[in-house]
Amino acid sequence: MHVSVGRFVGALILVWVQLQSGGGNAAEIRVDAGLVDRLAALSGVFDASPAIRDSASEPLDEATGWPVSAISVTGVIEPGDAEKLEAVLADYNQFFAGIVFDSPGGSFVEGIKMGRVIRYALNSQDPNLAGVYVLKGQRCMSACALAFAGSFDVRGDTRYVEQGARLGFHMGQLDAETSRQSAEVGEVLSLAYDIVAEYATILEGGASPVALLQEALKHRDAESFYTLQGDIETLQMGFTPVASDWAAKAWPGEGIDQAVADRICDLVQTTAPGFDLITWEYGRFHSDPDTGFDRFGLPDGNGSFTRRNNGDMSCQLTFQADGTVLVGISETEPPCSVPRQETFDVHWCPTREVTEGTVVTRGLFAEAMGCSRGVLRDAGSRAGTIKTAVNLRDEPGLDGDVVTVLEASEEVELIACRAGPGPEGLWFAVRSGGGEGWVSARFVYEPTYLQPSILRFTLE
Repeated sequence: MHVSVGRFVGALILVWVQLQSGGGNAAEIRVDAGLVDRLAALSGVFDASPAIRDSASEPLDEATGWPVSAISVTGVIEPGDAEKLEAVLADYNQFFAGIVFDSPGGSFVEGIKMGRVIRYALNSQDPNLAGVYVLKGQRCMSACALAFAGSFDVRGDTRYVEQGARLGFHMGQLDAETSRQSAEVGEVLSLAYDIVAEYATILEGGASPVALLQEALKHRDAESFYTLQGDIETLQMGFTPVASDWAAKAWPGEGIDQAVADRICDLVQTTAPGFDLITWEYGRFHSDPDTGFDRFGLPDGNGSFTRRNNGDMSCQLTFQADGTVLVGISETEPPCSVPRQETFDVHWCPTREVTEGTVVTRGLFAEAMGCSRGVLRDAGSRAGTIKTAVNLRDEPGLDGDVVTVLEASEEVELIACRAGPGPEGLWFAVRSGGGEGWVSARFVYEPTYLQPSILRFTLE
């Protein structure tokens, strides 16, 4: 979507804040070794890899003798905070596992400066910093969000948002006092140019898509934010969602069939570079309801399978001996080891072992099935059919009492979802002729696909 320079600069003029902000105290910036264990417990929600890279973990401590600590930035961002943060990062006698933000915002100018300070530290020849974080129950809003977004590492994303945190972007607005004053046009434009340059740096470097700016432009008053909370949209905006609970644990692939596999492939495809409306319209991994309920044949308990979508992409699933499942999207498809027409389906076929890909986590599985952070997407408009006879229970979990048995092909309305650590991983609350209750999500087939949230940014 094209954003005109005139509209961009016009909106940016609204973010004028005084270079010398009044009121409130400057952010507290301090070294906090107690945060290291908290950060070390986090893993990717959609890739299951530890958030803290090897360079920030125990081997570095053993090899160099450097203590590993962390930095917390809390409170309102005020002029001078970037200089204070730079002074802390100048201590190369210790390694910082991360900078943890908890701030309502403050000076946009200072937020830009902080982002640049952190970006320099992350991309230096011998970095002593592993990344930046917003933790569950905490927030990084307004100028803080711009500092966070600007803190990118060109070698790979190290901007982590824990599920349940709030990362909020907006273009701001004149406060009541400033709006009654007559600001110098040159000063206003200077600030606008600074913000334009910072967003350009973030977008040009590929750290975040243009959609991030498009969404921020829609929020132009002090209380309105485009908020990310560690879900799939956070990943689509270039940041890394993390968690320390069930969401970041590997999904065992319990009872996976082709219909579920296709939904997982579709979700992973939305995070690939260049994903757009055309890819979605013509490149979905769509299941045939006549064969989509078939499970994968795994005579040895493991193996790799591949299929191509209607476009130029292919998806591979690998069932590993340890019970985990790998998923990968690529432009080239490995050859089938058995011709498709001789296998169980015209879409999927066995292939050589594929060792590259992302571990399917419980969080990824839940998002693929339309349950985002425990909330059913598009609630009230989703319906499906039961794949095979299954118990309808009075609460989610195998311990729930059986209300009735839902028969194959019975139609149900989806009204809620619950994801968690149990063997099934995800449950749908459904309404049917037999009443209301909970059923394991993998027994429900939805013929229609959920529109990926990232497409909203190209359609509006």
